[in-house]
Amino acid sequence: MQFLFIAFIISLSLIPIEVMDYPYSDDTVYLVYEETESGHRISLSSDYEGTISPMTEYVEYPGLFNPAKAAVTFDEETRVLSVYSQYPFSANYYLATYRFDDDGYLSLLESGGHDYYFDALEQIELNVDCLDLEEALNTAWSVMYPHANPYSQEMCILLLKAGLQHSDSLITAGEPPEVAIECFEEINDVARNLSSNQVYMAVQNLEYYPEWFFIQPEDYFKLLDEYADLLEKTGDSQEAENVRLVRMELAGE
Repeated sequence: MQFLFIAFIISLSLIPIEVMDYPYSDDTVYLVYEETESGHRISLSSDYEGTISPMTEYVEYPGLFNPAKAAVTFDEETRVLSVYSQYPFSANYYLATYRFDDDGYLSLLESGGHDYYFDALEQIELNVDCLDLEEALNTAWSVMYPHANPYSQEMCILLLKAGLQHSDSLITAGEPPEVAIECFEEINDVARNLSSNQVYMAVQNLEYYPEWFFIQPEDYFKLLDEYADLLEKTGDSQEAENVRLVRMELAGE
């Protein structure tokens, strides 16, 4: 087992990380790196195994560097090298940008962690505000590593709101409730992928309801009431009662 672990670690150092759009060489250019006591340092080289002297001096990569999930791009116009490193078992990543100077040196410009999941949440919120249920669902389906997503309940609340908006628009246009509620079949599928529960069960405990979220608990309760009423109109009294029960337990009634 120890031998396999060592072999795995060694194999990571041999992963080629190609610099995309590098304009100053006809040959492929790679990002190479070395680990020090304080972290990682990076450089550029024409050989990803590091047997050829690097083209630039090594500079610090100030965040977590995961060679198995790293990507590098070069912008010729700005002469900026962008180094992305995705965290293990997560879609969040660390980004450091460097200026490629005329003398061939790399100088750090900016660096910091990036919250991919919060960006996805904001995109879903934008889709819901634009009454675009399809794009909200597409964004939610595309969330990578959903088990690492800290905003699953917020996303489900937004999808509940989007579904009710869509159903209401169909009913206003003359469609029967049985047709209007059909969108919740996919909404619940997405919710299960995000939170392992149906959309109305995404919030399990009001104690952990996000205080910063713009949909406050009392507004969320109204969404649950609307969903229960919609289910009642379709004749699904049992599920409507289940939704009302969840709402009452959350509200402590």
